[in-house]
Amino acid sequence: MKQTTPFSLTITRGPGEVVLTLAGEIDTLTGPRFDEAAEVIGGGRGVTIVFDMSRVTFMDSTGLSVIAGTLRRLEPVGGRLCIRGASPMIRRLLEITGITQSEMFEVAPAVTDLPAAVNR
Repeated sequence: MKQTTPFSLTITRGPGEVVLTLAGEIDTLTGPRFDEAAEVIGGGRGVTIVFDMSRVTFMDSTGLSVIAGTLRRLEPVGGRLCIRGASPMIRRLLEITGITQSEMFEVAPAVTDLPAAVNR
């Protein structure tokens, strides 16, 4: 039997952004937890919602639905959505759906892929 990373999520808030860090598989079983967390964190003008997916091992259409729904909620209120650390498979899914065409959406590398952070 294949060993998988258990699904987990954490929410952290920082200046101008709320980060939802996800791990494991996002599918029909875990999607409702992802969706609930995405709704709880809200968002609005000047706020970027970040889905850190650097530890996501699999995502199906359930995850895409949550991402698309979050983007639809953020666009009218001037919020932004950033997918951080997505695997090539997840990036490809986002490109195929056309979500990446939104001006309120961006795909960024994992934080660990970026140069050393500047102290604030």
